[in-house]
Formats: sequence, C-alpha cells, structure tokens
Amino acid sequence: MTTDKVGTLVPSVHQINHLELLTMSIDLNAELNAFRAMIVTLKDDIIRQRDAVSISSINTVMGSCVTAGVMERDAALQAMSSDEVLKSMLDSCDDTAAASVKVAQIMIACSKHAAEQTAKEAKRLIKDQFLQDISDCADKATTTANAIRDKAATIILEAEARANVISAARAKALRTYEEEWKYINSQSEAIMAYDARIKQMNIEIKELCKDNSLTGDALGLKVNTMSATQKVVTNQKLETLKEMAKHFGARGSELKKDSTVTLTVPNNMEAGKGKQFNESFRAFRKAHADRFGFTMAELDRIDSDYDPKTQSFYKPPSIPEDIGKINALSREAYTNDAATLYDEIYNKLPQSIKNRVKGTILYGFGANKLETEINHGDGPTLYFALMCMFRPCVGVDQTLKDLFYASYEAFMKESNPMKVVAALRSSLLEAAELHTEFE
Repeated sequence: MTTDKVGTLVPSVHQINHLELLTMSIDLNAELNAFRAMIVTLKDDIIRQRDAVSISSINTVMGSCVTAGVMERDAALQAMSSDEVLKSMLDSCDDTAAASVKVAQIMIACSKHAAEQTAKEAKRLIKDQFLQDISDCADKATTTANAIRDKAATIILEAEARANVISAARAKALRTYEEEWKYINSQSEAIMAYDARIKQMNIEIKELCKDNSLTGDALGLKVNTMSATQKVVTNQKLETLKEMAKHFGARGSELKKDSTVTLTVPNNMEAGKGKQFNESFRAFRKAHADRFGFTMAELDRIDSDYDPKTQSFYKPPSIPEDIGKINALSREAYTNDAATLYDEIYNKLPQSIKNRVKGTILYGFGANKLETEINHGDGPTLYFALMCMFRPCVGVDQTLKDLFYASYEAFMKESNPMKVVAALRSSLLEAAELHTEFE
C-alpha cells in the first residue's frame, strides 16, 4: 500500500488476467432448487417463531400457573382440624371472633403458600419452556439465514463465471473455502460433544463423593472407573485436534510440529516485501496448524481469492462485528485462534507498521474503495490488511511478461537449458500465482 498526497492508504492489488473461465463447476439448477428450499425452511422457521410468542401460546404454556400451589378443600379442612387451638374454639363456639381470626390466619397462610408456588412455577415455565423455545427458534432462523447467504454467494459466483466475469481460480477458492469450513465445523461439533461429556463426568464424580452410602472402597472403584473413562474421552478430543492440525499442516502425513519454523517480517516490508512475508507466514501457519486450525479456512481464502470488482483480496469477517458469520459450532475456537494469531503477527511488526494497522484502513480501488477496522485479537483481518498494504502486485504482471518474452536470448546463450529454467523458476511460480496471461 502507498500513501497519496492527503495521507490516504492506497493498497497494492493483483492485476489478474484470466487464463481460463469456469464453465460448469456446479449444477446450477440443483443449486437454485436448494436455494428455494432454504427460503421455504426460513419462512417456516419464522412462522414457528411468531407462533411461539402468540397470546394463545403464552396462555398454553402458563396455564398450569393458575392452580399451582392452591390447596385442595380437604387439605384446608385437615389443616383447620389439626389446629388444637382452633378445634377447641370451634367446639365451644364461645369466642366466635377469636375463632374467625384464627381461621383467617390459616386461610392467609394458605393463600400465601399458593401465591409463592404460583410465582415459582411461572418463573420455571418461562425459563425452561417459553424462553428456551424462543431462543431455539431464533437460532434455527439464524442458521438457515446464514445458509441462504452462503448458497446465494455460490450461485452468484457460478453466474458470474458463466458470464465470463470471474476466473476459475476464484471459483475454486470459494469451493475450497466451503469444504474447509464444513470440515472445521464437523470437528468442532465432535470436540463440543467431548467437552460436554467431560463436564458431565466431572459433575457425576463430585456427586459420588457426596454419597455417604458408599464405602471407601466402593467410592474409590467408581471414581477410578469414571476417571479412566474421562481420560479416554479427553484423548479422543486431543486426537481430533491433532487430526485437524494434520489436515491443515502436513496434510496426509504424520503431524510433526516444527518449532524451528518462525514467522519472519522483512526489515524493508514497507518497500514492497509483502510477498516474502506472505511466504514466511504460509510456512509458519502450516508448521503450527495446531494453534491456528480454526482460522485456516479464512487464511487460505485470503491467499487465493482476489475480487476484481473491488481489486482487493478476500476480507475475512471482522471480530467482533461480523463474528456472527462464523458458525456457532466453531465461533469460540475461531475467536481464540484469531487472538493467538494476532499476537504472533502484531508482536513481530515494526512500530511504523503497527501505527498503520491501528484503527480504520482503506482497501480496494476507485469507486470500489472500502474501509475496515483492525481490532485487537483479530488475526485474520490483520493478515488481510498487511497483504493489501504490502503485497507487490501493481505492474508485476508486465514485468514478468517482459522477462519471459526476453528469455529466448538466455536459451540461445546457455548450452544447458535446465540452468535457464532453474533461473526462471521463481518468476514462473509468481506468474502462475498472479494468473498472468501470455500472448
């Protein structure tokens, strides 16, 4: 990114030339049908939510409060007859006033008891049934709405591809992104189940320790058995996390965390050395995938998805403003990994760059220029901003073209063509990354 005359940050961007266009990456009709089905589901969710807050629903849920705690007639008579003082007074009936006062006291006590039980029952019903139903309906509607949003993005990308608007590389980036998030969310669901089981076993162990009916040996046996089960569940959780790290790190081979792979920020990064930082960061996050696994889908898409409309890299959801875009299954883990990532990157930046990534930054180009804030703990957005600012892209494709168009001279002078190929290798990889089109 460079600074214009008024001090506005103007990012460097990829100048993508489309080598090939997507033609039939997905069955568009099937996607449209799925999209319509989601809309119907969302409508049903909204109707259910509306019904849940209707007067009739509230009356149904709260109906039992009317009689909760009210004493039966026989119970009231029993209470009166069991009172020796009242019984004596009623037998003689000499002091009617005193008898009436005593009866009134009993009736007041009964009414108070009924009122307390009614209030208690009302609170329980509101908490356990009414509010829970509302919460469940809202969560379901939100999930469906997010699915519709994601499906709409897929359809739009396919439509743009068919209209020769986007590149195959960008469409592939979206498909990979969806697949990676599907994998992450499935792992998150498994981990949450393990955590819930471990928590429940902790509760059960505490309850066992309070059970005075058990002998010392019996208690020890039960606790040891549950502790062993708890250890098995904990190991299953750790294996799930390890498998996830392998997926995003070594991919298919046995995970070998390399603590020697560190993140390097070039000294002259502000002079357009973002590519070197990008290469260092890719190697770093793969070597430490166990620490950043829940952010990998966003990080990979930043690297591979470039939008020619805004002329910028894909921007991940901002934390905390857009955290709702992250599936609830993975939201907490994503936030934790994003914070770890932020600290790793930010602590290695020179002060001059730290000053530039505080607060609001601009990205994009011309009429499509946008702005975003980099909040503390938002590692993916910080990485996105650094790529926009310092990734050298403008004019690079032309430089590569000039290099390769003149490369025939090197082949003519060098008797061993493999030496020329070796010399051009890094530039060739750069051309592939930028989707440079040669005539």
